[in-house]
Amino acid sequence: MDFLSKSDPFVVMFVGDQSALDESQFKMVGRTETIWDNLNPDFVTKLYLPLKRPDEENTRVLLQYYDQDSKESLELSKEYLKKQDFIGQVMFNVVELLSVDHKLLSMKMSNRSFKADPKAGTSIITAEELPDRSASAQYVVEFRFTADCEMPKRKKIFVILSRSVKQPTSLGPPWIPIYRTGAMDAPAKSGQEFKFQDFSLTREQLNACDDARPLKIELFTYKKSGAHTLQGYVELSISKLRQVESDFMFPIQLQKEGSLLSGYVFQPGSMTSTNSATLGIHSSLRFCFTRLTW
Repeated sequence: MDFLSKSDPFVVMFVGDQSALDESQFKMVGRTETIWDNLNPDFVTKLYLPLKRPDEENTRVLLQYYDQDSKESLELSKEYLKKQDFIGQVMFNVVELLSVDHKLLSMKMSNRSFKADPKAGTSIITAEELPDRSASAQYVVEFRFTADCEMPKRKKIFVILSRSVKQPTSLGPPWIPIYRTGAMDAPAKSGQEFKFQDFSLTREQLNACDDARPLKIELFTYKKSGAHTLQGYVELSISKLRQVESDFMFPIQLQKEGSLLSGYVFQPGSMTSTNSATLGIHSSLRFCFTRLTW
C-alpha cells in the first residue's frame, strides 16, 4: 500500500453459486480500470453479468479492491493480483442488489477473512437490468478534433461518455459513465487534427436500448492528482441524432462562467449503418470537436 501517497485502486469481480463462501469457490470474470492517485474513485468500466434464468439471480458476487503497485497486465490472473496491495472486499447475492431501493447497495468492506475492518472504506454498488438483445446494434464511436481547434498547450485531454440514470435519486449520481478515453497530449501545433482511439458499444451498453435516453459527452483536462478539470459538456440522444439529415452542431455547455473553452460538438450528416449477419446493425457515431478555444 502507498502510505505516502493516494492509492491507485481497481476492482476485480468474481462470481460463484449461492453457497460460495471461500475465495477459491469463485470465478474471476472481469476488472475495472485503475484510477490513479484517488481515495474516492468512481469507476467508469462497467462489469456485466448475463442472467438467462430466474434462478441465476441467486448468483453470489465477490468484489475485491486492490491498490495497483505494478504495471498494467493484459492477463488478469491470481498471480498478478498477488503482486498488488489488497484493500478490501464485499460479497453479496445478485437478488440482494436487484431488490433494494434504486438497486443501490452501500457496504462496508471486509478483510481477506471476510471479517469487519474498521479501517476499510465503504463500497457503493449500483446495478441496472438491461434487456436481452442478441442481435442488438453495435455502435462504433469516434471522437475527433478538427483542424480549426486550438488545443491547450502542454496538457492532456480526455473524454467521458455517460448515459442518464433511468430513475434519478439523491442517493446516487444522475449520470452513469459508460466509457472513458485515454488521456492524450494536445497537438504541439495549432490546427493539427487528431483523434482518440475508436471504441465499440452495444445498444445495451450505450443507452440500455432506449434511444431517447439522454447521453452526455464531457471534455476534461487531465491532472495527475486525479482532480481533473471539466471544461465543458454536450447532452444529446440517439433519437436526436437519427433526426439529423445534414451536418449539425451541438453547442458545448461551459462548466463554469468565464471558462476559456468554447465551441461545438459536430455530428457530420446522418448516422451511417451497415448490416452484419453476426453483429446486427453497425452504426458510426462520429463526434468532432470544432472551433475550440481555451
